Amino acid sequence: MTKAIYAGSFDPFTLGHLDIVNRASMMFDEVFIALGTNTSKKSLFTADEKVEMIQEVIDKSSKSNVKVIQFTDGLIVDLAKKLEANVMLRGLRSATDMEYEMNIASMNKTQAPEIESVFLMANEKYRFISSSLIKEIAQFDGDISGMVPENIAKRMKEKYIKK
Repeated sequence: MTKAIYAGSFDPFTLGHLDIVNRASMMFDEVFIALGTNTSKKSLFTADEKVEMIQEVIDKSSKSNVKVIQFTDGLIVDLAKKLEANVMLRGLRSATDMEYEMNIASMNKTQAPEIESVFLMANEKYRFISSSLIKEIAQFDGDISGMVPENIAKRMKEKYIKK
């Protein structure tokens, strides 16, 4: 059984992320979306809010082999070992992403040589999307409907109205 773990802060979870998950769900027996916290970034949503929103998206897409989980500390390779995941899944938008992700994959290999990194190229229609740009557009009441799932666009609008 091949299990993949797709880790990120997902703030917000975009249609690009969803595309990677949907494609991975057809390639692997089980896919874990592992929601972590990026301490170098200020999050719009709490970890619990993100898990809830992503779970809604996954439930709507009826992907029974995809699970949304949260990890709060430790190395992602340790979580992968605990879950018996043998693949670290990453999405790539550009050559810059590739360089960054290759370095992370090499570092992960030193910690868990048995876990392979698999890179999926982002769909062309999502390559320009980044969570930070989406937050900036949403903050100024711009249209993010083609960039994030509907439930997440709604929650972002509510967040920025409160600020």
